[in-house]
Amino acid sequence: MDHAVRHHRPFKVTYSDAKVRYTIVCKQGCGWSVNARHEKWMKAWKITSVHQPHTCASTETMHCHPQNTAKYLGRRIAGIVASDPDVTVKVLVQTIFGYTGYRVNYSKVWRAKQHVLELVFGDWKEAYNLIPRILNAITHYNPGTKWTICRDGRTIPHPTTGDPMWVMKRVFWCFPQCVKSYEYCHPLILVDATFLTGKCKGVLMTATTVDPEGQLVPMAFGLAEGENNESWEWFFALVRHNVLGRDRKICVISDRHRGILKAVSQKMEGLPPLEHQWCMRHFAANMW
Repeated sequence: MDHAVRHHRPFKVTYSDAKVRYTIVCKQGCGWSVNARHEKWMKAWKITSVHQPHTCASTETMHCHPQNTAKYLGRRIAGIVASDPDVTVKVLVQTIFGYTGYRVNYSKVWRAKQHVLELVFGDWKEAYNLIPRILNAITHYNPGTKWTICRDGRTIPHPTTGDPMWVMKRVFWCFPQCVKSYEYCHPLILVDATFLTGKCKGVLMTATTVDPEGQLVPMAFGLAEGENNESWEWFFALVRHNVLGRDRKICVISDRHRGILKAVSQKMEGLPPLEHQWCMRHFAANMW
């Protein structure tokens, strides 16, 4: 495939059997072809014949190429994406043009990048399945880490065994260093959420404070299905129990989301009430 793309000579597959034979011929009509057969005793493929040379005259860059697939492009850009997963698709389009001479469309390059991310980090389902193991490992090497997983209340069958599996709904975690540092920070928390833009939608919730030198200190994190009354009440309850404590009255700074306002107004036994103030950045953005 790499040779075909680099020299602008597309081929087509005329016979493909993973256990028997594989044959390709020149798509532009000349007599070039390659035949390969699977040798069982070698447990490998052997090229049995090659009809040379390419007699077709088209060596100029074509507008598209059948072998310039998303998976092929993914292998070409694997090193770039692995070293910088946040590289933009527009940058990759230019990089691929330099590699192959083809101006590939945005959607194909996006699929190529997703293919690389799956090869490097695993697919989306596997990533979410690893969350309990990752949090357990963090707790093992960083004692005092607190985390909890909220189940959806429904089950789905396991793809291979068919056994019922719980569906994750929300995740919360906070680190002991952050909780300890909060004793020496200002009595306030900044609360917000940002949307997850991957295949599995949701929001990442954060609670941040400010130290005496004016530096931001992240306190707690949560993954939820979205910004709603139930998810914000769940997040605030865990933050108040695991981070804020019982000693000080805390000021909460946030935007005007109704779920946050309702969660702040909730009274919890043994804990001081929360006071809420508007985030001026959000307020100015809304006015603008």
